[in-house]
Amino acid sequence: MMTRSDATYYNPGNETISEACFNKTLLCYVAEAQVILYETTGERSINLLEPTRDHIPSQNSGNASCLPCEAFQEADAVTFLKSFHTFLERKESDDSFNKKKKKKSYA
Repeated sequence: MMTRSDATYYNPGNETISEACFNKTLLCYVAEAQVILYETTGERSINLLEPTRDHIPSQNSGNASCLPCEAFQEADAVTFLKSFHTFLERKESDDSFNKKKKKKSYA
């Protein structure tokens, strides 16, 4: 369980993230989540987050219009984790919407 801390983490937050920058933003969230895991458990997160990070295509990591992780405002761990959750929910919702839209166009 997370305890109160003065530590802060780069938080893309609820910024509007373009589809072209999704992977780079996701990599930022994963990297910061690794830091939180390390700081709260004292262990590296090899079993969970590193394989995830290694499987995220970094095709847009060189996109000049994508902000680097360090450009985002910092937030406490609780705010960061809520934002990460919202980011993933929004992506899942967008993907579901796009799949339904594609199915209708083929009907």
